[in-house]
Amino acid sequence: TALEANLTSLESKLDELLASIMGATDAVSPTTNGAEKSAAVKEEDDTGTRVDKHDG
Repeated sequence: TALEANLTSLESKLDELLASIMGATDAVSPTTNGAEKSAAVKEEDDTGTRVDKHDG
């Protein structure tokens, strides 16, 4: 169906986006210091791939 085709296309685009983000992160990781690395991790967290660990 058209819905399945759209979902497949969206999944492919998300995979490409994730790969480009991970590639960009990998490219700068060796030269980043702790603060920059923390900022990079925070950006990845904003994608919603990590569960919030706050107990409150």
